[in-house]
Amino acid sequence: MNEKTIFRLFLKTDYRDKEKNTYKRFLGIMISYIFANSFIGWSNYIRFDEFGFSVLAMSMNIFFITFIALTEYGELFFSKKQNEIFSSLPVLPEEIFAAKFKSAFLYIFSFVLVLLLPQIIFFAMYSGEVSRVLLFIIINISFTLFLLFLLLLLQSVSIVMSKGKSNKLVTVLQFIFVAFIVLTSTISSKGDQKGLTDIREIEAVKYLPQTYFYSGIENYLFLVLCLCLTLFLGFSFYFYMKMNYEKISDYLSFETKVKKKSFIPAKYLEGIQKFITAKFLNNNIEQAFYGLTKNQFANSKQLKLKNLPFVFLPLIFALIAVVGNQQGFLYFDSSKISSLGTGVLILGPSITMILIMSSRLLISGTKIADENSNDTDWIYKTIPVKENVWIFNGVNKFIYFNFLIPVFILVFLILLVRLDVLTVALNMIFIISGIIFINSIAGLFDKNFPFSLENTKHNSTSKFFEVLLTMVMGILVFIIQIFIFKNIYFILGLSAIFIILSALINRK
Repeated sequence: MNEKTIFRLFLKTDYRDKEKNTYKRFLGIMISYIFANSFIGWSNYIRFDEFGFSVLAMSMNIFFITFIALTEYGELFFSKKQNEIFSSLPVLPEEIFAAKFKSAFLYIFSFVLVLLLPQIIFFAMYSGEVSRVLLFIIINISFTLFLLFLLLLLQSVSIVMSKGKSNKLVTVLQFIFVAFIVLTSTISSKGDQKGLTDIREIEAVKYLPQTYFYSGIENYLFLVLCLCLTLFLGFSFYFYMKMNYEKISDYLSFETKVKKKSFIPAKYLEGIQKFITAKFLNNNIEQAFYGLTKNQFANSKQLKLKNLPFVFLPLIFALIAVVGNQQGFLYFDSSKISSLGTGVLILGPSITMILIMSSRLLISGTKIADENSNDTDWIYKTIPVKENVWIFNGVNKFIYFNFLIPVFILVFLILLVRLDVLTVALNMIFIISGIIFINSIAGLFDKNFPFSLENTKHNSTSKFFEVLLTMVMGILVFIIQIFIFKNIYFILGLSAIFIILSALINRK
C-alpha cells in the first residue's frame, strides 16, 4: 500500500509543474519533441529507403533519450529531499526505491512513445503492411531501451566503483556514449554526400547495433534475441540499482573531498584565476559571482556531471570531422556557389552549431540550483546590487574562461590537422564573436538568476527548447558566414561589430 501511495506522489511531482500546479509545461515539452522528430523524420523519409529511415530513426531516438538520461540521472532515480522526508515515516527503503524506479521509467518511456509517434506514420508510408509497422514499433522501442539500460547500468556501476571519490569513470563513459551518438548522427550527411538512398552501401553502417536490431523485422530469431537482450539489461539495471540504491544516492548527494591531481601545478592555476580576476572582471560584483560559480562547479557533483557532455560535444564533432575529412562536415566551400565567388573556406555548419549549442547549454545550466541549495531566489532580492547585469556577467565569464576558451583552443588544434592556420583562426574568431553576441542578446530576455531555479525534470528537459533555438541561431550564423567570408576584412569587421555590440549590451 505504501509503495502505491508513494508512486502516485512521484507521478505528480514528475509530471506537474510545481510553480503553476498544472501539466501544461510537461505537455509543451512533449509537443516540442513531437515537432522536432516530425521534421527530422520527414527529412529522412524523403531521402532514404525503409532501412535507412529505420536506422536513423533509432539513432535520433537514442540521441534525445540519452540527452535526458546523461543530464538527469540523479534527478530521475534519486531525490535527497524526498528521501529525507520519507525517512521519518514508516516506509521501507525498498518501497521508496520501487516507487521511484517505476516513476522514472514511466517518465522516460513517455518520451520514447512521443518520439515514436511521427516515425510510425512515416514508416507506414513505405509499405503500409500492419505487421511490419508493428515490428518496427517493437524493434524501435527495444533498441532505445537497450542502449538506455546499458548507459544507466554502466553509469551506476561507475559511481559505485569510484565510491563517490572520482568522476573519471563516469566522464569516460559519457564521452564514449556521446561519441557513439554523434557518429551515428552523421550517417545521413554521408548518405547525402554520396547520393545514396540505401545507406547500407556505407561500410560502417553494417556494424552498427541499429542494423542488427532492424534485422528483427525480417528475421524472428533476431527479434527474439533483441528482446531478450533488452529485458536482460533492464532487469540487470533494476536489481543492481536495488542493491546499491542508498550507496549511489549518498555518492551523488555529497562531494567527497579528495586530493586532485592536475597536469598544471596548483600555483599556476591560482595564478591564471588571479590574472582573469584582475584583467577581465570589472568590479566586485562580477568577482563575487565569478567566484560563486567557481565554487558551485567545484563542490557540486551533479553540476559537473550534467555539464560535461556539453564540453565533449564540440571536441567529438571536431575529431570526427578531421578523421572523415569530408566536405560538408569538415568544411563548406562557398566558392562553389557561383554568385559568391572565391572566398575563405567555412567550417561545416555542424561544427558551428554544436559550438553555439554547447555555449548556450553551459550558460543555461548555471540557472539551475544544486539539489543541496534550493530556494535561493530570495537572496538576490536582498543583496545591494542595482545593476543585475554584473551578476550575469560574472557567471558568464566563468563559463567563457574555464570551459569555452579551453574547448575552442582544443578544437582549433584538432582542426589544424586538416586545415591551414588562417582558415581555422578566421572561423574561430567569427564563431566566438557570434557566440558572445548571441549570449548577450539572450541575456536580455533571460532574467532567471544564477542557481535559482529548482532542480526539477521540467527545468532540465525543457533545455530541449534551448537546443532547437540554438540550431536556428547556428543556421543564421552559417548563412551570414556564406556572405561575409569573401575576404578577411569582412570577417574581422563583423566580428568586431559583434564584440562592440555585446560590450554595450552587457553594460546596460
